[in-house]
Formats: sequence, C-alpha cells, structure tokens
Amino acid sequence: MKLLLLIFCLTISSCLSDDNICPSSEDIKPCSCSIGVDNRPSISCEGLESVDDLKKAMKGMQDFKFSNFYIEKSNIGILPSDIFSDIEVRFMNILFTNLTSLSESLNMPAFLGLESTLEYLQIRDAFITEETPLIRISLSHLKKLQYLQLEGNVIPTIGNDWFESGPYRLKQLYLMDTYTKKVGSHAFSSLSELRRFSLTGGSVSEIVRDMFPSQATYLETLDFSNNKISVLPKDIFSRMPSLNEVF
Repeated sequence: MKLLLLIFCLTISSCLSDDNICPSSEDIKPCSCSIGVDNRPSISCEGLESVDDLKKAMKGMQDFKFSNFYIEKSNIGILPSDIFSDIEVRFMNILFTNLTSLSESLNMPAFLGLESTLEYLQIRDAFITEETPLIRISLSHLKKLQYLQLEGNVIPTIGNDWFESGPYRLKQLYLMDTYTKKVGSHAFSSLSELRRFSLTGGSVSEIVRDMFPSQATYLETLDFSNNKISVLPKDIFSRMPSLNEVF
C-alpha cells in the first residue's frame, strides 16, 4: 500500500513539474495562462495599457517555461530588451500592438534571455506609422530561431546589417506588407538554411542575386509580389537547386 502511494505521489509530482504548470493567475494579471494541446502552458496578454502592465505580469512568471506567448491589442511603446530574460518561450507572437522599438537602443539586441529557446517569432501590425517605423532588428543571438514573420509593419529599409550575423538557422522569413523601399545588396546572404522567403507589399524596384546566399541550396519559395520590380537580373535564380515557386 505504501509503495502504491509512493508511486502515485511521484506520478503526480511528475505531472505537475515546472514544464507543464501555469503560474498563479493573481501573480500575472492582467495576463492569463492556459495549458495547450501540447500539455504546455501558454501566456496571453491582451489589452495592456502600457509596458508597466507587462513588467508587472512578468514578475509572476519568473523561471517558468512557456510554449506560446501572445501579446495582443496592447500599447507597449519601447519593449525592454531583457523583459523576457527570466522565462523560456518557444513561440512568441506580438499582434496588433503598438511598438516604437524592440529595445532601448538600436545597438541592443531584442528578446535577450531567449537565445536557446525561441524558435518562432511573429510581430504583426506593431510598427504601423511612418513616424514610428521598424528601423532595425538584431536577432543573431537567437540561435534556435527558425521562423520570422514581420507582417503589416512599416519597414522603409532593410539594411545589410539586419541579418549579416544570422540567425543562421532561420528557415522561413516573411516580410509581408512592409512598405519597404530599399533592400541592402546582400541583406539575406548569411541565411544559408533559408527555405521560404517573402518580401511583399512595398515599392522595391530592384533585386540582385547577391541578396541571397551564394549557394541557396535549400531555398524553395521566393515571393516579391506587389512591389515595383520590372526587370529581373539574368542570374537571379542561379545556384538555387530547390527553387520551385516564384511569385
């Protein structure tokens, strides 16, 4: 009987490990936590009125591991670069939330602390005016990042420095409806594992082969739709053996 009780207690303890429990709902207000289909906790923060609301909620999440983290329909302004440094997140989604910067300065990387956990990052409709565009993003430290989607953000220029140091494991990059006018001559050349790429909804008039890896071995899809490109360089699709879709 004692042995059965011990096994039962150990089973319960295992099920309630830090990997699959939520923090106290009181401690993370106004955010909320739920257990997803993967049996992992996910966070939803909706309607935050300021970055202070987010900072307050983050204090109650320290040392927790989350599958998904959503910030939606909120007003954040400057997102502190280390605000997620005390948690683990695999999938980060910032949607329809007013942002003016992803860190305190242009030279400071965003999402510090998520270097070894973040695999998926979506920022949608966050930098929505010409007065507060997304000027630069530094994500090379996010070693596990494989998916990046920046949709509905005003990004006038994508410079060569955006991805010159990675993240090297990035496989899918979607820059959709970004109002981009100019792209650096080798802006994406370091992303050797890239498979799907979109740069749509801007006024880009020129692209060159050097924008992409010299050996784009895995690149399957290129999408430049809804831009102002009239002529393609003769070599634009060279050394892309896996390419099967172009828009």
